[in-house]
Amino acid sequence: AVVSTQSTGAEMPDVWINLAHIYVEQKQYVSAIQMYENCLKKFYLHRNVEILLYLARAHFVYGKLKETRRILLHARHIAPQDNLILFNLSYVLRHLATTTLKDEKSGLEEVVSA
Repeated sequence: AVVSTQSTGAEMPDVWINLAHIYVEQKQYVSAIQMYENCLKKFYLHRNVEILLYLARAHFVYGKLKETRRILLHARHIAPQDNLILFNLSYVLRHLATTTLKDEKSGLEEVVSA
């Protein structure tokens, strides 16, 4: 059982991040995503690139490629010089394009936006 953040130090972002990491490892992606998002909102005003990368990874393994792309673009806006963000964004865009092109139901608009 995971201990709630209230009883372990709700004012410590590391606790939130570690709990989110545990949720990802347990494949509880929705809980992990909520934890990362709440941590970003409460402590970092949605501007911590490291946590944005964690959040993007959680979305990626959950299969939410468009949301992953959105988060990485936001991180890229914050830190345009960061090569890790650029690499991850490139990887996700390639994966998204491949997935979209393989889907026979994809319309022109979806293919172009991939």
